[in-house]
Amino acid sequence: GQLLTWGSNNHGQLGIAQPEVDYVAMPIVVPTSSSSASSAACGAHHTLVVTRAGGLLAAGWCQAGQLGLGVATELNTYSEFREVAMSAVAGDVVCAAAGHAHSVAVTSTGKVYEWGRGDFWWIYN
Repeated sequence: GQLLTWGSNNHGQLGIAQPEVDYVAMPIVVPTSSSSASSAACGAHHTLVVTRAGGLLAAGWCQAGQLGLGVATELNTYSEFREVAMSAVAGDVVCAAAGHAHSVAVTSTGKVYEWGRGDFWWIYN
């Protein structure tokens, strides 16, 4: 389906490719480079989108690595949704969750993957 976002965009978490826009009051359609959205998860300043094709997209604040996109820009944000490289992961992503500065993905094989800030035992090995 279509991806709709609205609300705070102070860290690019809406994925609208307009970092100068801090707030969006009404839902807007966000084009993605991947297949249509299946579900979304919102953290404090980042958003994850599971695609119908089993992929994962991310946008927003990345200072703690919670987007899974490697090193962030000098602004520590990605204001457009980007594909998270999941090639080393067995199976498709079926659901995701986003915390304050960490992210979680569950695959069709039942494996759980976590990344981002691990303070206070948020992320376990």
